[in-house]
Amino acid sequence: RAAVTAGKFFVDTSNAQLVIGDNPATKTIEASIYDNALWAAGSPAVAINVKGVGFRRYATAPNNTISLAAVVATGANSVIEDSVFLYNASTGFIANNSGLLVKNSVSAYNGWKGANLNGTHNSTIQSSTFAYNNMEDFQRQGAAAAAGGLKITNGANVKVIGSTFDSNEANGLWYDVGNTNATIVNNLVKNNARNGIFFEISGTNSNGGDTNIIASNRVIGNVQDTLRDNKFYFSAGIKTSSSTNVYIFNNTLYQNYGSIS
Repeated sequence: RAAVTAGKFFVDTSNAQLVIGDNPATKTIEASIYDNALWAAGSPAVAINVKGVGFRRYATAPNNTISLAAVVATGANSVIEDSVFLYNASTGFIANNSGLLVKNSVSAYNGWKGANLNGTHNSTIQSSTFAYNNMEDFQRQGAAAAAGGLKITNGANVKVIGSTFDSNEANGLWYDVGNTNATIVNNLVKNNARNGIFFEISGTNSNGGDTNIIASNRVIGNVQDTLRDNKFYFSAGIKTSSSTNVYIFNNTLYQNYGSIS
């Protein structure tokens, strides 16, 4: 409490007080006592079916598995449809099981990333929007980087179709580590701070038959960091790194710092 100065705050749990270092007289002060809204646990975890629900301003934390996102879907064949995730401290939603369907949903203005999917084999993200995420400016490059619109890891047959990735303060759409048979088709990817579409350390299927397709996307004005202050010159509208069996065709790229790398 004694260390609180301008621009800082302290949560006094013993006295149930929020101590701030600025005069709140002409400002709006908001705080949350809930770190997430829905966490489907159990063994085996049950599927969730979220339709037409809004999740806003939860105090999600990037270093806590349980409270990482407003919604944590751990059960197979979960559905998130016609739902909205806004202004959450860390991440809008996460999922880590197969058969996920995300449709007609929005995850935007979250502090770290719009969503994170891990091990979500045979899943589809369709007609959804991930925009203006990483509002708290978490690390954008290096070993600890994970911020952005949508990050997908260790997934087989994960499709992202007809979705929008707009003005995320890091990568827009990021397949990172262990993804195979990915389909990235007919998306609008624009004005993201780093790579528009980043396919990294993926595309190696030990059983053969691995085909990763990036096609018919509109990729516009990405690598905004470089355009602003000459950072991240190695980024591009569509970038692949340490990946194999990636087929890139019929995409429209315009005014990216780098087109395809």
